[in-house]
Amino acid sequence: MKKTWKRTLALSAVLLMAAASGAQAYESQLKPFRDVTAGDWSEEDVYMLTAYDILSGYEDGSFRPDDSVTREQFVKMLMTSLPGQTGAGALAGGAAFADVKEDRWSYPVIRDAAAKGYISFLLNGGSFLPEEKIKRAEVAVLIGRYLLDSVDEQERSVWLESKWKVVEAARGFLDAEKLDPEYRPYAYYASYRGIMNGDDRNMLHPEAALSRKEAAAIIRRTIGEKVESNVLEISGFYAISSYRNIDQMKNLSGITYGWSSLDYMGAGSAKLEMGAGTYKLPEDWGIVADSANQNGLKGKLMVFSDNAEGKLSRFLQDAGAQKSFLESLKAQLAILPMSGVSIDFEGLLSETDKEPYTAFLRSVKGAIGGKPLSVAIPPIFYYKGYDLQAIGALADEAVLMAYDFTHAETGLPSAPLPLVRESLDEALRSIPKEKLLLGISKQANQWITDAQGKVKKASPSTELVENRLKMDGVLQQFQLPFFVHHATYTTDSGSNELWYENTKSIEAKLELARFYGLKGVALWHMGNFTAEDWALFAKEKAKR
Repeated sequence: MKKTWKRTLALSAVLLMAAASGAQAYESQLKPFRDVTAGDWSEEDVYMLTAYDILSGYEDGSFRPDDSVTREQFVKMLMTSLPGQTGAGALAGGAAFADVKEDRWSYPVIRDAAAKGYISFLLNGGSFLPEEKIKRAEVAVLIGRYLLDSVDEQERSVWLESKWKVVEAARGFLDAEKLDPEYRPYAYYASYRGIMNGDDRNMLHPEAALSRKEAAAIIRRTIGEKVESNVLEISGFYAISSYRNIDQMKNLSGITYGWSSLDYMGAGSAKLEMGAGTYKLPEDWGIVADSANQNGLKGKLMVFSDNAEGKLSRFLQDAGAQKSFLESLKAQLAILPMSGVSIDFEGLLSETDKEPYTAFLRSVKGAIGGKPLSVAIPPIFYYKGYDLQAIGALADEAVLMAYDFTHAETGLPSAPLPLVRESLDEALRSIPKEKLLLGISKQANQWITDAQGKVKKASPSTELVENRLKMDGVLQQFQLPFFVHHATYTTDSGSNELWYENTKSIEAKLELARFYGLKGVALWHMGNFTAEDWALFAKEKAKR
């Protein structure tokens, strides 16, 4: 899980090429919209849905938050608001729409929504009127149908027969007479679930058109309701000064010990190194293992290596060294109480590493005698030595290191949410979501510019950052669309810009992991996280 210099150089090259070519992949998703007002009630919803690629802006850099949404636009937002929603198949009886032909951009999602029964109330004589502005009443009914579809039949029947009337009597909209009586149960269900409520006078305004920013808020709330049951595993990496948070093991679902690395001596010689380097077995490892056992955790052993000077690539071509290493690994596993192995081999840039690395993982799988195998993978935008399809089949678990996008020239922090989402999209094409953990690195990225304009990069500790953020003279805000905390201040050394993975930033990543229905998240490393972070993880653990 450690960042390597190779990774930074590789990503810098990619981002510089993107900037030079004017590539829209980064610009459109990582720049604020020029017409979304900072602090507006809808700002976070708009940027969250653009990070999820459910909404997008326009080529001129605008979002047009107050523009009205058409029927087809809203149906697309809804049907793409959860992975796997589309693909319902052909309409029953070969039904078609008079005004939505198969070559229309919105046809697939409208077809799927109709097949699921969500939009039958919007059809009139076979026409859908796709370009008509969707009304708030229509949105309420559509959302109510969508959410009721996910509850069991008994709950749905009770609601439609009687329960909706209880809600109407208690807090009925003052303009409810404008709602078709046939569809009121669905509109009130959307209100009951907290998706669409009235204004401060309890007016729904059923005939009003829906704006883009209102749509963003409604879809985000709907996603939250749909994914609330997607409870995440919280797995922690115990390494580098993690003892201070040993009592937080109670909030974990799994643990991996960063206590070993690959020692490749060359020419057929390699071993599992546990006595030297950053990742070594601590003298008090037994206390840590006992604490894990007391909290019902069975720890995996992480084996780390980077590819500095091509060392790892050479190892993957050295059959004798691999045999020696595997014998060393098996010997240690026979002594240590480890439930499995986590391979964290980083920095494989070349396609030529792909097959040898896959073969090595296959050998590890065979050598560990049925114990679970976890594999750490980087975003493969720039690392081509990882066969995600093969890893997805071989590994029992994969940890996506969706961070260290840091780049001074473009001002990127470690893990802007849109790039985390892009990384997940790519990984999920090959790795089942039930096997995938989203890696979250608790870190800060700092740039210090002195009086001569020289820039120096720093990576201050969590403790230093937390103390700095409490001081006077620090301008700070939760920066959108990155969903990362940002601070600026001046010291004797110069002007400082700081990006920090705070609790709110982590919470956004948990929300993203739920959105995709992932197995969970992996925390790198346990010693970095604050009491506020652990309170967030405790809430997640309590859901299990």
